[in-house]
Amino acid sequence: MESTLVALAVLASSIVFSPSASAALALCPGSGNVTFLGDSFTQGTRQGGGQAGSWIWQLSQRCGYQNVVNDGRGSTGAIVTSGTSANYVTRATTDVAPTSPNIVFITGYYNDRGHTPADIAAAFGTTIDIIEQIPTHPLIVVTGTYDPKGLNGSPYRQIDSNLLEVCTQRGVPFIEPSTGNVYDAAGRLVTSAGPWITQDNNALYVGADGVHQSTDGQAYMANRMFDAVRSLSS
Repeated sequence: MESTLVALAVLASSIVFSPSASAALALCPGSGNVTFLGDSFTQGTRQGGGQAGSWIWQLSQRCGYQNVVNDGRGSTGAIVTSGTSANYVTRATTDVAPTSPNIVFITGYYNDRGHTPADIAAAFGTTIDIIEQIPTHPLIVVTGTYDPKGLNGSPYRQIDSNLLEVCTQRGVPFIEPSTGNVYDAAGRLVTSAGPWITQDNNALYVGADGVHQSTDGQAYMANRMFDAVRSLSS
């Protein structure tokens, strides 16, 4: 599905970002162009109202983002491609750069789980490196993946550990749904609210396919992301 640019009717001041800008000053509330690079968990599916039901719109309204691009593409990841869509590394150039973003969220690795944690982290690192070179020098936030089964063990813990290391090396905040941990750009734990999806709540927040968010799950994810982003902005 083609990227969708939606202008949200939110009045917010213009902020100029640079590589040295502090995420605590600009993420939430924020303004400018915001791009979400991800998979079907970001794109939105029929389990939760399609693309219009994706959690990113609720998050964006609450954070005051004005111009938002949903570049979620089903069956893709930092490594994995689908039949019609490239991976994050390629789309960082082809899809993200043309949006002239001020903030970029790289959101999840679910489809990459068959690869080694080191390879997944390396692909995320390359994606970050490309995005950091965009002339607008956007702020970047990386988000891990929730476990639809609510177990939150292997391979999520191993992949997240590798992603945290890569993000810390590059000065990028990391949000970890498998634990609820939120790390700032220096790799310091900012807050921890427990795993987002557990065996106690997955029946409500995961749709009938057992993987993607339900309608309630989209609202829930928007709330958890808002709390995480706000913790990085305080």
